Amino acid sequence: MASNTTVKYCPTGELTSDELFKDIGQSAAAIVAIFFMTAVSILTVVLFIESVMNVNKKIPNSRRRVRLTVLMGIYPVMSVTSLFSLYVPSAHLLNTLLASMYFSVALFQFLMLIIDYYGGKHAVVEKLKDQKLSLAGPPLTCCCPCCLPKITITAKNLRRLRRLVMQVAFVRPLTYFISLVLWTDGKYKHGEIALNEPYIYLTTISITSGLFALYGIILFLTASLEPLKSYRIKPKFFIVQMVLILISTQNLVLAVLADIGVIPCVPPFNSDSRANYIGDMLVVVEMLFFGVLSRMYFRGRFGNMDIVDESAPVGGRLAMFGQYSVVTMETEGQKGTEVKKTPSENESDSSRNNNGLINEKEMNGLNHKSASEV
Repeated sequence: MASNTTVKYCPTGELTSDELFKDIGQSAAAIVAIFFMTAVSILTVVLFIESVMNVNKKIPNSRRRVRLTVLMGIYPVMSVTSLFSLYVPSAHLLNTLLASMYFSVALFQFLMLIIDYYGGKHAVVEKLKDQKLSLAGPPLTCCCPCCLPKITITAKNLRRLRRLVMQVAFVRPLTYFISLVLWTDGKYKHGEIALNEPYIYLTTISITSGLFALYGIILFLTASLEPLKSYRIKPKFFIVQMVLILISTQNLVLAVLADIGVIPCVPPFNSDSRANYIGDMLVVVEMLFFGVLSRMYFRGRFGNMDIVDESAPVGGRLAMFGQYSVVTMETEGQKGTEVKKTPSENESDSSRNNNGLINEKEMNGLNHKSASEV
C-alpha cells in the first residue's frame, strides 16, 4: 500500500465504532453526514415496505408476489448493511457478505420470475421451441458472434441456463465466507491489491461468477423480449444488473485508488478503511435511487399480470402459456344479457381472479396511469 508522506501517523488496525464516534463528535459536518445517510436509508426501507404492501394488495399470485418482493428487497438490504458499516466500520466485510448472499439469491429469483411470467418451465419450452438462441451475448461472448453456435430452448438447455445463474448464489457467498475466515486469522485485508494477497483472487472469482450469472440471464432475456414484451422485463433487469455492476466496479476502483495513495490515510481512517467508508456512503445514496426506480416496475399490476383478450369468442384466448393463463372469458357483456352462473362457475371465476390475470380493458386503463398510481 502506497504511503502518504503528509500524514505522520496512519492507523493500521480496524477502526472501531468508539474511535469513529470520538472523531465524528469533533466535526459538525461529519455528524450531519451520518444523520443524512441514516435518513436516506430509512427512506429506502419505508419505500420498500410501501411497495410490498402494494404488491400484496394488487398481485394475487403468491409465488409471483414473493419473487417481486425479493427483488425489491435488494435495495433496502444493500442500504441497511452499508449503513451498519458506517456506524461499525470494522463490520464492513461481514455486512458485505450478507448483502452479497441476498443479492445472489435475488438474481436467481429474477430468472425464476421470467419463467413464472411464461407460466412455468414447460411453457417456456413450448413457447420458444422454434426460436434459435445465439450464445454470443454480453458481458462475456459478445465479441465472438461467428465462433459460437445457436441453440434451441429445450428442457435440457433451460436447465443449463438455470444452473449458470444458480451458481452465483453459492460461489459469491462462498468467496466472502473464505474471506471472513482468512480475515479472522489475520491473513486477509480487504482492498489490499498484491499478488501475495488473497483479496485480488477472491474478488476475481466473485466478479467472474456474477458475470456468468448475468450472461445466463441475458441469453434468456434476449429470447424473451418479444414473448414477454407486456411484462417490461428489460427495464426490470436493467435496475437489477446495475446494482451488481455498479457496486463491484465501484469497490474495485476505490480499492485501487486507496492502494496507489489517491485516497490518503486520514486518521482515524487508514486508506483502505476510508475507501470502504466512501463506498458505503455511495451505496446508501445509490440504493435510494434504484429503490425509486424499482417501484415503477415491480410494485404494480401493469407489467406483472397476464393479459387475456376479452374480445375473443366464448372460451377466451390464451394470451400467455401456463397455469396463470388458463381462463374462460365470459362474453355476456358483448351480448347485452346477464348470464346466470352455477356455483361451480362462480368458484371457477374466483380461481381465475387468484391466478394473476388482467384483461385488456384493465390494461388499457392502466396504460393511462403513471406507474406510481398502479
